[in-house]
Amino acid sequence: MRLPLWILIVLAALIAVFFVLPNRQPVDLGLWLFDYSVQLPLYLVLFAAVFVGFVVGWIGCWFAQGRWRRYARERGRRVEYLERESLKLTDQIAKLEADAAARPPGQDLSLAQSSPEPKGPGAP
Repeated sequence: MRLPLWILIVLAALIAVFFVLPNRQPVDLGLWLFDYSVQLPLYLVLFAAVFVGFVVGWIGCWFAQGRWRRYARERGRRVEYLERESLKLTDQIAKLEADAAARPPGQDLSLAQSSPEPKGPGAP
């Protein structure tokens, strides 16, 4: 997995070098509102524009995915709640089973033995 990543990094670096070499001429970069201009190499201006584009795109995606992050947080909280409830119920079952095991065999409180048996016709 690391080899393809390194191959991509080397290719990107080579492309950047081949882009920088012919684009070293100076460019005047001025601000319209102010009477200020600075002279920078063309490759630096283009790299800065690409970087700003990546940052703006990242921020846009981050805001667009906000609803899914919120949904994941809510579901995570729900899972934690259900896990706590599951542990509580498991503890209750263990306690009930321990109580049932501690009782003498004739003192079973199950539903089938505690309800009267139905009497058929002709029974006393």
